[in-house]
Order: sequence, then C-alpha cells, then structure tokens
Amino acid sequence: MDGFSILLVATVFLRGLGAGMITGILLLTMPARSRLGPVPYARALRSMYQSWGVRVYAVVTVLGLLLTIAALTLSVARGEGGWATGLLAACLAATVAGFVGTAGAYPAMRRLWATPDGDQDLVAALLNRFGRWGIASAVCHLLAFTSALGALASI
Repeated sequence: MDGFSILLVATVFLRGLGAGMITGILLLTMPARSRLGPVPYARALRSMYQSWGVRVYAVVTVLGLLLTIAALTLSVARGEGGWATGLLAACLAATVAGFVGTAGAYPAMRRLWATPDGDQDLVAALLNRFGRWGIASAVCHLLAFTSALGALASI
C-alpha cells in the first residue's frame, strides 16, 4: 500500500467517523423532541452540546477536511484523474457544505444556551433552526464520506 492509499484510508476513516457522529446524534435526539416537548428537549441539547463530545466532533471533522484537501491535492499531483480525483473533489465540496450547515446550526445552539426556558416560542424557533441546519450538515457529511469511500474503491 503506497502513501496515497494510506492517506485515502485515513480520510475515509475520519469522514466516516464524523458522518457517523452527527448522524447518530440526530437519529437519537430528533425523535425525542416530539416526546419531550421543546423546553425539556432544549435542556437536554444544552447539556449535550456543552460537553466535550462536541469538541471531539469538531476535531474529527476539521482533520477530515484537512486530509480531504491533502488527498485531493496528491491525487491531482499524481495525475490520478478519473473517478478518484472527481470523487475527492465531491468529498471536498460536500465537506465545505457540511461546514456551512454547521455554521447555520451553531449560532442557533449558542443562542439557545442563553435563552430562558420561559420564552417557549423562541426556544421552539431556535430548535427548528438548529434542526434544519443540523440535518443539512449531516446529509453533507454523509455525502462526503460516501464520496471518499468511492474514491478509495476506485483506486
């Protein structure tokens, strides 16, 4: 296995880990909202998103971005062309789009941390915004992972 293949395996691993983390959180927490109601759900999210796990997710996704850039750069430099380079470019585009989703979700969460529970309309609106952007981010990170996996499979 050459250096490019090792880099691609590491990229796939980190992209998969990041996509799995965000998707897992959404699959576990989003259904709970209807059962808990907006204020208890907001309390649970506040607790979860102020923990160390969010920082781990940030490190994983940023490292995944850096490895994606490195893999795409090396693929172009080696003249890989074809599917590998195209899929790595798609992975990079999906990763950037995933960060746009995170950039939309995070301010809503930050604002939710400071919003009193008594303002239920604002709590619900912030949860809606966080949910929409979070789903968009998760879909993009899943696309990034599948693109990186496809690039690995193509070499």
